[in-house]
Amino acid sequence: FLDELGGISPAFQALLLRVLQEKEVRRIGSRETRQVDVRIIAATNASLDHLVTQKLFRPDLFYRLSVLTINLPPLRLRGGDEISLLVYHFLHKLDPSHSCRISQDALDLLTRYHWPGNVRELENCLLYAITVCSARLITLSDLPERVVKEAAPEKLPGRLEEGRKGIAGGGVTLIEDRPRLEELERRYIRLVLAENEGNKTRAAEVLGIDRRTIYRYLEVGEGED
Repeated sequence: FLDELGGISPAFQALLLRVLQEKEVRRIGSRETRQVDVRIIAATNASLDHLVTQKLFRPDLFYRLSVLTINLPPLRLRGGDEISLLVYHFLHKLDPSHSCRISQDALDLLTRYHWPGNVRELENCLLYAITVCSARLITLSDLPERVVKEAAPEKLPGRLEEGRKGIAGGGVTLIEDRPRLEELERRYIRLVLAENEGNKTRAAEVLGIDRRTIYRYLEVGEGED
């Protein structure tokens, strides 16, 4: 699988074309070639045919790769039902206990947001929400502020109060939630991870702890769930 194919250099394009034509590779530092039998799947967010017309992508490589093309529309062009399915998919994936819920107003807002960062932004948004939410319920107040501001700016001033009402109504405070100290530490680590797009090295630097400590906290949390 080759990702971001539109950004590869002309030199790498020539090497890749040779691999596809000759079906052989040579390891770095080796003088011997090896035969390979592989199927190439490539992805790009750029228009390769447009790059070909600009002479930024080799036409012979383009035609070699364009045997079967699948166009995946970005989230901003998909319907609310598809985004909702992705939301529940990521909730199931990111919450090992499968107990975290999302309020209807929060879900409706996510379907209205334009998602410039596409699916990765949606996943990181839900990771953030799962980290900061109380009582295992994601409300408007748990969504990143930029998302709420762009999708529903009129709800921003009072969303800290209204968002806590959730589905059943009534506020949920930290005192009512009463998480253990270890759980608070684990939530904070997940929050910093979300803010750093899942990069554990950067998160460890921000937290001032060893990277292995992050793994330990997350593994303990999943085991308890």
